[in-house]
Amino acid sequence: MTSKTPFRMRSFKRVTEAFGYHENTKARLFDNGRGRNDNYQHSSTTTSNNSSPELSDLINAFIERNENEDDENHEIGDFEEEAENYSSVEMLKNLFGQKEADGPIKQKILQVAEEVFNETTYADGYHLQQGLFKRSLVTRLRERGFDSGLCETHWEKMTRFPAGEYEYDDVIVDDTRYIIEVGLAGEFTIARPTNKYLSLLNEFPKIFVGNQEELKQVVMIMSEAAKESLKSNDMPMPPWRRIEYMEAKWFSSYKRVTNINTILEQSDSKPVAKVVPTAVYHHYCRIEVTREVGLSVGKLAQALSNGVNIGNGM
Repeated sequence: MTSKTPFRMRSFKRVTEAFGYHENTKARLFDNGRGRNDNYQHSSTTTSNNSSPELSDLINAFIERNENEDDENHEIGDFEEEAENYSSVEMLKNLFGQKEADGPIKQKILQVAEEVFNETTYADGYHLQQGLFKRSLVTRLRERGFDSGLCETHWEKMTRFPAGEYEYDDVIVDDTRYIIEVGLAGEFTIARPTNKYLSLLNEFPKIFVGNQEELKQVVMIMSEAAKESLKSNDMPMPPWRRIEYMEAKWFSSYKRVTNINTILEQSDSKPVAKVVPTAVYHHYCRIEVTREVGLSVGKLAQALSNGVNIGNGM
C-alpha cells in the first residue's frame, strides 16, 4: 500500500484550520469520526457544556474516516481499469471474429489472402514487401471472381499531423466493402507499450478482413488505448498515431485500381525485395519491430510463377 503521509498532512491541516473557525466544527467532526472509528471510545460520563473532545482524538477520527474512503476509491479505480481493459479486449475479439451476418464471404476472402501470403513467403521466412503483396492479392482475388481493388489514399499536411499516403486492398460484395490488411497490428505499434496495450495487440489476427465500420471501431479503440499507454509513461502522442492520421489511411478519399494489367504493370516497375514482415513479440515487456531487406531482385511475375491458380473461387 502506498504511503499515507502526504494525505495525513493535508488532513491535519484541514482539521486544524477547521478548529480555528468555530466550536461546532469540532462537534461535527467528532460525531462523524465516532461513527467511522471502531477503536475510538467516547465517554458517556457527565461533562460540562464547555468541555470538548481532545484534538488528537478528533484528528485521528477524521484521518481514519478519509483513509477508509481513499482506500475504497482506490479499489474502485483498480476494478474500473480492469473492467475497461476487459471490455476493450472483448470488443476486439468480437470485431475480429466471424459474424453470422457475413455468411461465407469473409471466410472465402480470408482463404485467398492466406493462400497468397503463404505463396509469397519464402522458405527462409522472408516475405514480399507489402506493396507487392497487396497487388498480387488483388490480382488473385479478381481472378477468383471477387470485385477487388487496390485503393490508394493521399492526404495533405494538417496542423496536428503530417501529410501521407497509403495503400490497401478491398473487396466489394453487394453493399458491403471489406478491407484486407496483413499485419494490421504493426500499424498500431508505439514506444514503451504497457502490458494493457500489449494485451490488445495480442488480439490482432495475422490477416484482417473486415468491413469499414469494424475497422473504424478498431482504430477508435486502439487510438484511445495508445493515448493512455503513452500518457502513463509521460510520453506525447506522436502525430502519426493520432486518430485523425490513422483514419486518413483507410477512410479518406481514395483512388481504386481494378485493372489487372495496370496492377501488374505497377508491380513490374518495382524490384521484388524480400523483407521480414513486421513481427510483434508478445512478451509483455516491449514490442520488437523487425524489418530487413534482402538482395533478391526480379519481377513479380517470376516470384509468383509457381502456384497461381485460376478459377471462380465462389
